[in-house]
Amino acid sequence: MKKSMKKRKSGIMILDLSDPRAVELQVGMIPKIKALFRDEISELDDESGTRRKKASTVEEAISKEVPILEQSMKQLKEGRVITAN
Repeated sequence: MKKSMKKRKSGIMILDLSDPRAVELQVGMIPKIKALFRDEISELDDESGTRRKKASTVEEAISKEVPILEQSMKQLKEGRVITAN
């Protein structure tokens, strides 16, 4: 496997979804080979879901603030801004 990989210009990704594992861990140590196993893929999915939830929360906060900002900008254009002393 190492010899054949030396000849390749690009790498290979191996996804081992089986339980128990069908691919040895050492395979991922060969240059130009990235091996991902079922548990690693699950962790990536969990992390991705967490990021999506955080992004959704930020989007909700922004969507609440945009109308307030738009109203403030409209009042500023009309010269109806009240300032505190």
